[in-house]
Amino acid sequence: TKPHRDCKSQFQWYDLLVTLGDYKNCDLKLPGLGLSLEYSPGTVVGLSGMLLEHEVPSFKGGERVCYAYFMRNKVHQWTKTSGYGWMNTNRYE
Repeated sequence: TKPHRDCKSQFQWYDLLVTLGDYKNCDLKLPGLGLSLEYSPGTVVGLSGMLLEHEVPSFKGGERVCYAYFMRNKVHQWTKTSGYGWMNTNRYE
């Protein structure tokens, strides 16, 4: 994937990325942080996709699929639930 941000999310929400396949030599790059992370099959990454630009420039051999789980603001509006802001730990005490 080319470098991008997930503009339909919220910066304080985490997206989950799961990569599967039989490929090799793959990195998840976070250009704004200057990081390159090994992105082997079975890796799960949680990140703020709106806040952090991310990319997977290439991989070698085999096939690769990435499942991306993210939430859109409209879902919270439709269900009339609070999804705004950072995590509130008061709900878990």
